[in-house]
Amino acid sequence: MSLFSLGMTEITPAASAALAAVNTDPAMFFTRHQQGDWGEVEERMQRYNDLAAQQNEIVLSRYRLTDDTEIVVTTTADRSSTLMLLATEYQRREVSTQEGYDVWSTTYDSEKNTLIAVEERHVDALLAPLSIAAALDVGTGTGRHALKLARRGIAVAAIDQSPEMLAVAKQVAQTEGLTIDFRLASLGDDLPFASGQFDFLICALVLCHVPDLPHAIQEFYRVLRPGGYLLISDFHPEAVERGWHTTFLGRGAA
Repeated sequence: MSLFSLGMTEITPAASAALAAVNTDPAMFFTRHQQGDWGEVEERMQRYNDLAAQQNEIVLSRYRLTDDTEIVVTTTADRSSTLMLLATEYQRREVSTQEGYDVWSTTYDSEKNTLIAVEERHVDALLAPLSIAAALDVGTGTGRHALKLARRGIAVAAIDQSPEMLAVAKQVAQTEGLTIDFRLASLGDDLPFASGQFDFLICALVLCHVPDLPHAIQEFYRVLRPGGYLLISDFHPEAVERGWHTTFLGRGAA
């Protein structure tokens, strides 16, 4: 039984040559991948794949040919394409939060992200009845929440530690004629705002990247006015325990 769509399938020339050398049909590995047989990936990645297959996130399998050549099969989060390549062509890099989001900024808004789709539905419902004058979006990324708030005529400030993500947000705001106080800042430091400056603060899908949670929460409390609203969304701890990572895929690398 197929667990997800492969989209457009592609095989690199090197992988195609390796398969031909051992007279193996690539369709066999595409089928195993699609049916949830992840091959020789480590146990943590097996758990991640089981969850990712259900949640429309990147899925990756690894198989060994009869001559011990290893191949990798990976499907994008939006299920638009699946690539087969040699393991030697594939690069998996663990990077810092800032570096990862800097690289991801070029495709972040164009990817179908089911986690964001679920999160926004609930956040939008919570925000709709609130009367807000001044809002702060912490970890704004490409500005998805800051832009929505500014479109309501709310005075908005937004911070992020990725200059590339902020550049995307600023460009959208400029195109729409929205005034947002964007600032390059990290939650590892004190927030660059006065105490009691905001009556609403949102921190969406960010705190899982923050090592010092008590300091972050203290700063949220400091910049909020008495009676202000704080809205936090994040990964469920069970997802993190099962090996979930913030992951994105470039050609031949994740």
